[in-house]
Amino acid sequence: TRVETSQISVINRASAAVEVDPQVLFVLRLGQKISRESGVAFHMGLGGLIKLWNFEAVTPKIPTLSEIKRVLPVAGDVISISGTQIERTDLRTQLDLGGIAKGYAVDRALGVLRSAGLESASINAGGDIGLLGGHGERPWKIGIQHPRNLGELLTTVELNDRAIVTSGDYERFFMDEGVRYHHIFDPQTGMPARGCQSVSVVAATVAEADALATAAFVLGPVKGLELLEKSLDVEGLIVGAAGQIATTSGLKDQIQWR
Repeated sequence: TRVETSQISVINRASAAVEVDPQVLFVLRLGQKISRESGVAFHMGLGGLIKLWNFEAVTPKIPTLSEIKRVLPVAGDVISISGTQIERTDLRTQLDLGGIAKGYAVDRALGVLRSAGLESASINAGGDIGLLGGHGERPWKIGIQHPRNLGELLTTVELNDRAIVTSGDYERFFMDEGVRYHHIFDPQTGMPARGCQSVSVVAATVAEADALATAAFVLGPVKGLELLEKSLDVEGLIVGAAGQIATTSGLKDQIQWR
């Protein structure tokens, strides 16, 4: 649900630069960085597209190509940052931070727990998982959902003091004439990205894992894996559209196949 008084909503209505809080600035800077590194596969300007597709509707409908074209976001940077001021590069663009803000919220919550002296904690916000320390003497054992078999795990991974996020085409979707339409959009086409079933990313922060999982999903198995391999201190597992599985080199030893 969009909060009309939030700073992102204010930016979306403004025709000039808007002063933002440090937390908003941090998220936008990180989003801009991952957008650039992924060739804009991660895109913060999909608000118009998300509203058009309206996955929250009782019976979602496929928009027409002309409708999609009208709300397609601009390529490249969607915002310009000057100090603590943010301005949209194209006033038609509507910012939406759904692919990064939830992860940042988990990071902030973990920070509160860490400041309170906790050494072991797990926070799960709808698949965005932040881990503080280990599970007692052992690592946390995190299950990765099978993208096609509901209620079944694909694999598990053991982690300490890390973040893990999974993005999948099974989270919010509808079927139309046997075709799956889901909520992870390719910014270039305005249509659901077709290269993957799911992407799981392990990183130092949940916000980073959140955005990179979306970016890798949009890029598809080959380019998505390349992005994760070149990203510092990041690992991942990708399930391609045909069910093929690829993992980054550093994750192989941490996975327990079922």
